[in-house]
Amino acid sequence: MSNIRYFTNSYTTKSSTTLSDIYDAILENDDQKTLRLLETPFLQINEQLNISRNPYKYTLLHHAIDRGSSYAVIKKLLLLGADLTIKDKKGRNCYDLLSHTGNGELVKDIYLFKEEQIEMLQNKLDTRVNNDREKDYKIQNLNNELSDLKKVLEKTRLEKQNLQGELLETRKRKDLFEVENTELKNRVKKFIKLSEK
Repeated sequence: MSNIRYFTNSYTTKSSTTLSDIYDAILENDDQKTLRLLETPFLQINEQLNISRNPYKYTLLHHAIDRGSSYAVIKKLLLLGADLTIKDKKGRNCYDLLSHTGNGELVKDIYLFKEEQIEMLQNKLDTRVNNDREKDYKIQNLNNELSDLKKVLEKTRLEKQNLQGELLETRKRKDLFEVENTELKNRVKKFIKLSEK
């Protein structure tokens, strides 16, 4: 899970709440204060605090699990992008700490949360795949229509050529008819002149 909120300064956010303040709220087991402080924008949630009160280089999630914070705090940290796989100074990740807490309900809740996240991502992926299939279907239909239009265009072009050929033939016949008509008129005139004499 990637970080959802970021900030640029090492531990201080724009509103001057620090990760150290959140660490202290977790240390005091003050879930309400912790949740309020976690609303601070731009938190770098996976930072391993380098303070004397944190000898094991815990992230906030390590610390919340170790101190027995409520599931609401842990879920909020997870929603903000806290990573369960980051290791502390002793090489323990949050799963290791969870196994030592003996709090089976918390482990179950985190497991269910992760399942929900996976299901949500799977649904998004399925939706994307279905959208892609629908787009592919539409593209295929458009390609078929384009192919049909090309065939109609080619047929129309051939018909136009045929019509142009027929028109040319008709013009030749007309020209020939006019020539024959002119010759016939000339013969008739000659005949009339001869018969008048």
